[in-house]
Amino acid sequence: MLEMFHHIHKDLGYLLFALLVLQFLLVVSGGAKRPVVLRILDMTQTLAVRICGPIVIVAGFVLWRKYLASLGWGVWWIWVSFLLWIPMEIAGKRLVRSQLQASEDELRSDKLLLGVTIQLTIVIAIFGMMTANAVLGDSLGG
Repeated sequence: MLEMFHHIHKDLGYLLFALLVLQFLLVVSGGAKRPVVLRILDMTQTLAVRICGPIVIVAGFVLWRKYLASLGWGVWWIWVSFLLWIPMEIAGKRLVRSQLQASEDELRSDKLLLGVTIQLTIVIAIFGMMTANAVLGDSLGG
């Protein structure tokens, strides 16, 4: 059962990362002005941030409580990763989602680019902390 949560946490985390990279590449390539690309961006945003992200967080919480319960609440990298999801949601709602729902005349690709860059940077930071903990283990307090 816990193996399933581990695979969900890891594999959906990779899917989340891949979707945000795709979203970033679509915005950087200038495709955000086309309606088809806007629909793709909307789907990737929904799938990555609204669906995969919360599932990854819940699976990670289950794993934390089972494997790291002996460490208590003092595992800093888990808390930082969890708290980084707050600006991820804010960037998604205020910068990305608002631009995807804007009309063609109101669309500002600079806000959209800023939003997807913030989201991708946050996911890279979370991946870095998770990978560092997996490699270094005890030296990070986990």
